[in-house]
Amino acid sequence: MKKNWIPKRKGNIYCSSACGRGCTIHEYNNAVNEAKKIIKILGKGWIFNIHENLGWFYYIRFNFDETNYISVSRSFTDMYSAQFNSSDMFCYSKDPQKAVSNLIVLMKIRFYT
Repeated sequence: MKKNWIPKRKGNIYCSSACGRGCTIHEYNNAVNEAKKIIKILGKGWIFNIHENLGWFYYIRFNFDETNYISVSRSFTDMYSAQFNSSDMFCYSKDPQKAVSNLIVLMKIRFYT
């Protein structure tokens, strides 16, 4: 059987053959619900994506245009990371709003000074 990243549901398991961890529908639903909660905190214009890789995870994104964006994700240490594009510009905080606002300050310093 060829392995792929398309998850299949079998009982409580919701996992792809490429992952093989045995991820659950409960973990998937938790990731979706947490992403929606963070979007509600951050406000209008944010979108989320759920992905699987040894568990279900999310990232949240605000697109400025076709190439520039801020992404937010949560690490295993319960810290939120806000990053500009895929650059070395990122900030961490236990509060997702604080991570984003700190990143915006950093972006202003980097781009306008």
